[in-house]
Amino acid sequence: MVSNPSRPGSVVDDRRTAPARGGRALIRTPRTLPRIFAPSDVNAFLSALRTHRDRPMASAMLLGGLRRCEVLGLRLSDVNAGERRVFVAEGKRGNQRTVPVSARFFTAVGDYLLHERPLDACTERLFVVLKGPRRGRPWSASGLDDVIGSARARAGIDRLTCRQLRHTCMTRLQPRDGPGGARRPPRA
Repeated sequence: MVSNPSRPGSVVDDRRTAPARGGRALIRTPRTLPRIFAPSDVNAFLSALRTHRDRPMASAMLLGGLRRCEVLGLRLSDVNAGERRVFVAEGKRGNQRTVPVSARFFTAVGDYLLHERPLDACTERLFVVLKGPRRGRPWSASGLDDVIGSARARAGIDRLTCRQLRHTCMTRLQPRDGPGGARRPPRA
C-alpha cells in the first residue's frame, strides 16, 4: 500500500484487481462497431420526414457525414451548390473543413429555400424555425432531435440517432474489395 498524494491520509491499493470508485473492477469493456442502416430503412426514414427543411438536415448527416452541431451551424454562405461542397466552419474542436456532398442534398436545400425558409429570417443560419414565436431564428439541437425521433417512429425504425446517420454515411464511404463487401486493410 502507498499513500495517495491527491488526498492526504488516504491509502491506494496497488494491485490490478482493485475496484474502482463505486466498487467496480477496472475492466475495460470492448468497443462495439457503430450501427448502420440498410438502404430500405434509410428510404423509409427519409420519406417519413415532413418538411422541406427536415430533408436537407437529415441528408447532410446521411450523405455528407456532418455532425448534428455542424448541420445546425451551417450558414447560407457555407453551401456551394456549384462545386457540390459544404464549408463546415464550426466543426469538432473548432476545426474547419470543406465536405463534398451528394447532389440530392443540394436539391433538397433548394426546395427548402424556395418553399419554406422565411424571407424575413433574422439569421445567417441555413436552418431556421418555421412556425411560432421563434419563426426565422436558428433551429435548435433539441428541435432536430425531435424531428429525427418522430420521423424514426413514423418509419417504424427501433432506434435512430443523428450520430448513427453520420456513421451510416462514413461506413458506406469505406473502400470495399468486391461485390461481397469485404473491407480492405488500412493503408500503412
